[in-house]
Amino acid sequence: MPSKECLYKETVSVRRQVPVKKPTGRRFAAIPDDVLNRKDISASAKLVLGVLDMEAFGRGGIAISHQVIADKCGLSRPQALENIHSLEEVGLIAKDGDPVRQVQPYRFLHPRMARNETKRPLVTCSSCKAQCYGVSKSTGWCRSCTSKVAAKRKLLAAERALGPEATLEEKWAWIRNKDIPKPLVAANREIDAERRKAMTA
Repeated sequence: MPSKECLYKETVSVRRQVPVKKPTGRRFAAIPDDVLNRKDISASAKLVLGVLDMEAFGRGGIAISHQVIADKCGLSRPQALENIHSLEEVGLIAKDGDPVRQVQPYRFLHPRMARNETKRPLVTCSSCKAQCYGVSKSTGWCRSCTSKVAAKRKLLAAERALGPEATLEEKWAWIRNKDIPKPLVAANREIDAERRKAMTA
């Protein structure tokens, strides 16, 4: 049975999980299957590509020291630079702007490693009419309007518990230190009535 340090996970998908140095079980380098099968790319260059992908955390690019890449791959700095240049020549990575404090940013050109720039379509909030990326399915409200309603419900519950003479600071202190019963029947009825009135207006 292989030791824990050399264990790795391999999937049947087009992305294989390849261990980098001493895997912890949390971080791994994902290299597309078509890149692994290419004969024009050396094994050390594939390892460098895996390290870049691991350190990029799915952002589609990375700015990392060449010495860090060399240390993680067990290579010298000139060897790491040579492999990076070979990856540039085959069109897997490209320089992304000028160096920042002597650290060169790179971006991935492979479609499975590049960041997906597709944006979700904007929708209109039924309450504030603002354009946003998502609204509640039940109310059609954006997150801002929903949080305002939730805050108002909590303040109504605090006012019923402390009395109308309580200050705003006292109400929020009560909210922070008190488990508010759910559902707040009376408060919910008032808020729901206002919501129905706003939706029918």
